[in-house]
This record gives sequence, structure tokens and C-alpha cells, in this order.
Amino acid sequence: MDINQNRGGSIAPQHNQNNQELKVMQIKDKEHYDLMNEFDKQFKVIPKREPEELWAKGFLYQHGETNKAFIAFRHGYGLAKLIYNQ
Repeated sequence: MDINQNRGGSIAPQHNQNNQELKVMQIKDKEHYDLMNEFDKQFKVIPKREPEELWAKGFLYQHGETNKAFIAFRHGYGLAKLIYNQ
């Protein structure tokens, strides 16, 4: 399972056991916005987000610890989605 993030801000393409390519979440997809909103709700974050142009570089929230926590949250979501779809 290779879930390394590439420069484009998405998770590397994955395939399930039937060799079907799984949909890859992109930074500006509705799925990513929904994930950020869910993170904000669950962790009661005051969403001080960086401008969207910086998101692909890994800068999503202005507060560094919040940014790190969201990236970990996003990786956990991606891993869970990958495992579920296999």
C-alpha cells in the first residue's frame, strides 16, 4: 500500500484486488472540502485556512499544529478508504 502524497496534492493512484483503479481525492474536490469541514467540526477548529493556492504545497491551515493534525487526519481517511475498497 503506497499512499505517498505527490506534488499535485493527491494520493498516488491505487488499485483494488480486482486491479480496478480507485478514485483519487484531489485537493480542490468536493470530497476534500467535505473532509476539511468534518475535521473542523470534530476538532472544533476555528478555520483559519491558507489561500487555496498554497494547499497543494501542504499549507492548508495557518496554525502549524492544526495543519499537521489535518494532514494526519487526511492520511488516516485515505488509508481507511483504501482498505475499505480492497
